[in-house]
Order: sequence, then structure tokens, then C-alpha cells
Amino acid sequence: MCRKTTANLSYNEALSSNSIEAGVLPLTDALNKAKFKTIASCEGHFYSKTFSRKNLVVYHPYVLFNAEVCDVRKLAQFLGNGSGIDNSLNYCWTLRGHFEPDDFKKLIWVIEAEDSRIPAQWERNKVDHDFVVLAEYVKTIKTVSQADTEQQK
Repeated sequence: MCRKTTANLSYNEALSSNSIEAGVLPLTDALNKAKFKTIASCEGHFYSKTFSRKNLVVYHPYVLFNAEVCDVRKLAQFLGNGSGIDNSLNYCWTLRGHFEPDDFKKLIWVIEAEDSRIPAQWERNKVDHDFVVLAEYVKTIKTVSQADTEQQK
């Protein structure tokens, strides 16, 4: 189900309750293993109230998460102009921070496909490819949380 919030669930609970959609799963899995805390996600959907393109409702693919600014900076550097520094992404992805409503000292981050070609030329297999490419990059990020854990050992 699109935009199902998992904020009150641990990542394992979200997985076991099938709250995470298959398309976005590689990225949410990589983010959580890298000590980013995912909050909500959507693999992206089209819904039409009629057969008219004018009435098409689009839910862009995204992942909402918590992370340290220095770690998010590494992801932003990979995105570059939105298509990845090596142009390996099919769509333009943006990364933005928003202040948490209850604590204006913390940011909630969202990575989202915001390509102007969506919905006109959006293809499921290309979005899924982008999720995998993003996940593979996230796996290379050594986060502050990971470094702290290694120092404690």
C-alpha cells in the first residue's frame, strides 16, 4: 500500500508486516543497514479516476528517513545533478531536509524521484533500476553511526 507510514514500527516489524513495497525494498534495506532510519516509503504509483490523463494522480517514488547531515551529504554528492555522478539513474532524484514538527533541531530527509517526465514517461522497470542503483551506492557509505559502533568494539 502506498505511503504506509512505518514510523511506529521497527524496520523488522515493517518487513514482517509487508508494509514495505517490493520496488523500494532494496533502498530501504540498504538505508537501514547503513544506520539510516527509514520512516515511510513508496515505490510510486499511478491512479486514474477516469481514462483522461488530466485526472491522473501520481505518487512519486520516495523514501523518508532520519540521518546525520554529514551522512546525507555523501548521498547528495552521489546524486549530483539528480542523475547520479555517473549518470547511472534513469530519473532525476532530489534530496531534501525538513524540520521535524516536534523538534525544530532535527531534520527528516526525503529522497524522491521528481523528474519532469513523470508521469508522461515513467516506467516501473526504470524506477526499480534506480532503487537498486541508489541502494548499491548507500552500501558504500560509512555512516557516523557505523563508525561509532566500530569504535566501541
